[in-house]
Amino acid sequence: MPIPLLTAIKFQRGVNVDDQLMHICTQLSDKGLIVGGLIQENSCGDVSGVQLVDIRSRQKFDIWENRGLQASGCRLDEAGLLGSAKAIEQAILDRVDMLVINRFGRAESEGKGLRDYFAQAIDAGIPVLTGVRAPYVEAWQQFHGGMAHELLVTDTKMENWVAKAIENSA
Repeated sequence: MPIPLLTAIKFQRGVNVDDQLMHICTQLSDKGLIVGGLIQENSCGDVSGVQLVDIRSRQKFDIWENRGLQASGCRLDEAGLLGSAKAIEQAILDRVDMLVINRFGRAESEGKGLRDYFAQAIDAGIPVLTGVRAPYVEAWQQFHGGMAHELLVTDTKMENWVAKAIENSA
């Protein structure tokens, strides 16, 4: 049975899944593989500002609304998020070996955000790696309908999945 091309690292608030995603990207690049997509970067080491970084070009996309210190609720700037999609589109066109889409989050759970790009990459035969946090796991599972692999942020099987997914997509 082939390994699913779609997988998510499940994590809890406060866990830095972005470092793990970047570590995987670096390992793959060191092996000569081409990794594309987006990884989240917090400004000043916290969530006072959030950007998505294009893995290949290092271009940064602001996706966080600065609504002041007293603001509550989601600060995602959906226009900024959609502006970052050009990095994913180009990675799919270039047929990268692995695509990273930083999160399946609130916007994707509502049918918006970068949700359509998951399907576009899978249709192109490109393995996709993402992160999903507890409030969005149910929406993630409904989205993939049992066609994805899920790992915990501490799972030692991550490299195994990456190797098999790339092998199956070749």
